[in-house]
Amino acid sequence: MVQFPVKIPFDAWDANALAEFMRPLVEPWFNNEKSGAWIHIIDPEEKVINTDIETGTISVQVDPVWSGFSRVQPLRTALNLKNPTNDTITRVIQFWIEFPKDGTLPDLKPGFEIAVEFGLNDPALERHQYIIDGAINASDAWQRTIEAVVNLEARPNYDMSTWPKPPED
Repeated sequence: MVQFPVKIPFDAWDANALAEFMRPLVEPWFNNEKSGAWIHIIDPEEKVINTDIETGTISVQVDPVWSGFSRVQPLRTALNLKNPTNDTITRVIQFWIEFPKDGTLPDLKPGFEIAVEFGLNDPALERHQYIIDGAINASDAWQRTIEAVVNLEARPNYDMSTWPKPPED
C-alpha cells in the first residue's frame, strides 16, 4: 500500500513537480508486464493489405508508430443516454500509457488504431480493433490518456511477428 506524505515536498501549483511526484505512484498500473497490456499504436495510412486469392487469406502489414505497456480501462456509458449506435457493438476504452518527457510519443491523431498483443488477464482484448478518438491530458499529466472506440465485432488481422516485444526481465 502506498502511503502519502503528510506534507507534499513541493509547491502544489508546480505542475511539473506534481507530475514527477505522482509518476511512481501511477506507473505500476500500466508500465510493467504484471499489470499492463502490451499495445501497438498504428497509423492506418501506412497499412499495406495483402490478399492471397488462392488461399483466401488477407493479412495487414504495418509498422507501429509506438509500442509499450498500457492500462486498458473500459468506460461505461450512462444508462439513461440514447446513443445513435448499437450499444452492444461499440464501447469507449481508455489506454493509459507513460507520459514520455523526452517527446518520443508521436502525435496521436483521431483514426489511428491500437492493437493489443498481450492482454494479460483478459486475452479477449487481443481480438478487437481500437480506433483512437483523441489523446490529451491536463497540464499536470503523469500519464497519457488515449480514448478509443472498440468495435466488438471487428477482428483485425495484423502480422505482429516483426513488431517490438515487451522487454524481458
